[in-house]
Amino acid sequence: MRRQHNGYHHNGVQVVSSSAGPQARLTSHCTAAENAQLLRTDYVHNPFYTQRYFITKPAVLVPHTRENSTSRRSHTVQFTLPYDWWQKVSNVNEKYEIIVRVYETKKPHIDYLPHDIKAWVNERPLATPPMVPASHADVKPRPQAKPLVMSQYLKPRTSNMSGTQDSLKLSWYHCDGKKGRPTPQMSYILVIVREYTHNEATDRIRRLKRPREVDITKKLLRVKASLANQDDSLQQVGTKMNLRCPITMMPITEPVRFDNCEHLDCFDAANYLRMNSKKPAWSCPICNKRLPFGTLRIDKWFENVLKEAGTSSREVELDPQGNFKITDRDEEEDENVGTPEAIIEL
Repeated sequence: MRRQHNGYHHNGVQVVSSSAGPQARLTSHCTAAENAQLLRTDYVHNPFYTQRYFITKPAVLVPHTRENSTSRRSHTVQFTLPYDWWQKVSNVNEKYEIIVRVYETKKPHIDYLPHDIKAWVNERPLATPPMVPASHADVKPRPQAKPLVMSQYLKPRTSNMSGTQDSLKLSWYHCDGKKGRPTPQMSYILVIVREYTHNEATDRIRRLKRPREVDITKKLLRVKASLANQDDSLQQVGTKMNLRCPITMMPITEPVRFDNCEHLDCFDAANYLRMNSKKPAWSCPICNKRLPFGTLRIDKWFENVLKEAGTSSREVELDPQGNFKITDRDEEEDENVGTPEAIIEL
């Protein structure tokens, strides 16, 4: 089944955006060797996509023109697409998409869409994400930061049309800091990805992602206990740990946290992906740090705690060795676990 291309009819003539002008960046698709190199590094940073083919290399989003005022910027790129990949993207049953991902150059794991961004593919307006309400008056709102999907706007082509070019134009408001956060230096990539639902993405974390081993979390626990012992002002009491997901306050099924989080608490992978599929933020819901998604993994030590404590337990208190006692539990107690205040050794 072919994807409809919004009524763009091929007439045998190469079409170039009239707004591109002589300053438009012209690029051909990456070579096989270049793709093999790029695929070794995660440039998408999104669990709902896996990168499959790079159309362009990562590049700084340099304004080609200033439109109407000194605050408006634009950038145009023309590109070619191999026919076999065009076939995959055009077939809706394949679940392939072509996306443009804009991100902060100095923080490549953070998606970024500037104020009042507008996009056109082959001179047709591209849908942009919903707006995030401004924090206060006189601040320009920005759209939700997520990749822009271009698939249905590509030109039709046949196998003997290897030179067919598509064009992408981005236009945005460059903020100087007076009406919001100053626009940072931005980069972008054009890449073909395989798309996943949040359920599929959760399953991929479970099946394919290397979990965090027990010893690694135990080492963090020892470090936290050592720091507490060095501070005489701290009362020598156990560390409380929540066993409920902070997103839904429901029991955790797949406990995850980022490698650089300094807390032992985890959150549920499925809840986290479901929340970010609707409103992408990608911050840790416990410490609010923005960390690369590639460092999110299931915590085996926390899994053991959940297993020993039982599904009705809400909170435990840890000692420096990692043993714990249940301090809060639902009224209907699990028959398979000890009573509150009983020490459970891991």
